[in-house]
Amino acid sequence: MMGSIEKIVGYVIPIAVLVFLMIYMYGGTGALNDAKEKILNFADKFVDIGKEEISAQASVTSNQKTELSNLKNALQKMVNPTYCGSNSFLKYSGLTDFGKDDNLEISFSYNGSGTNVLVKGGASTAQFISSENFFVEGMVPCVIAGSSLVTQNFDNKFLNMEGSASSDYYSAVNSIVITFNTDGLNENRIKFGSDFIDFEGHEWLFTPDNKHVCFFPTKDGNLGCDGDNGFLDDDCLIDTTETTSIPYKVNHGMLNKCT
Repeated sequence: MMGSIEKIVGYVIPIAVLVFLMIYMYGGTGALNDAKEKILNFADKFVDIGKEEISAQASVTSNQKTELSNLKNALQKMVNPTYCGSNSFLKYSGLTDFGKDDNLEISFSYNGSGTNVLVKGGASTAQFISSENFFVEGMVPCVIAGSSLVTQNFDNKFLNMEGSASSDYYSAVNSIVITFNTDGLNENRIKFGSDFIDFEGHEWLFTPDNKHVCFFPTKDGNLGCDGDNGFLDDDCLIDTTETTSIPYKVNHGMLNKCT
């Protein structure tokens, strides 16, 4: 929108000046005053358009602002060994359904020294909300997903604890996007590749090493917790009575948790 206005102004102002000069050279005083008044009125309209655009810029609700602040604090804890040891889990407030308020898009992008977290809102989540952006020094985004090998190793190491587990139990990624998505169920979903995935594990984070901070894409569970299809079952993240779930094991001191 702003780019279009700038282009229009770029064409209109030179034309208006040319018309003004021609009237000055060939018209009378009355015509000159009339032209001046019209040009000033025209300029005022562009000022009003600018004001309307500024007032229409995307913003976050008070609830979203709190959740974004909680997310920032949680991510900063994950990379700080004072709060989190290796292979530690953290439950925080999570992200409520963006469809209930103005939709947001949160993107995580690794730049070599840390992760930029950018927030967009407004129509089609196309406007950056720069006041809510932040940077997490030293953080590399990751997911407990990406391949059956990764999720099965994670399952074996932390949940069902069956068999051996290699070090391949998380997948580092360069970018992650979280937003309200209408493909299937209308709910917040997560994307770390080409498609959006269910995100029932939005309240949980995991770090293997105070560097990688992992999110939990999920798939619909079937009365149990397993990770043999490239994603953890949602039961692994939300069922507090399932003895192999993350909440159960954290609550019973069977997994490391951040303080």
